[in-house]
Amino acid sequence: MLKILYKDHKVTIDIDYSAILSVDLPNGLKADDALELKGKSVFEFEAGKITYIVDIS
Repeated sequence: MLKILYKDHKVTIDIDYSAILSVDLPNGLKADDALELKGKSVFEFEAGKITYIVDIS
């Protein structure tokens, strides 16, 4: 799912990520396990340029 919110000089993007692992990871996840994450990116603009970026996952 992708959700984009525009407000004043700020854009917030909510993203759902999903993937199938191709290798074993040190935390115990194994190859072929499903990985699902939710993330958010926030961009602020001033004078047509990005002045602030934050990624949250």
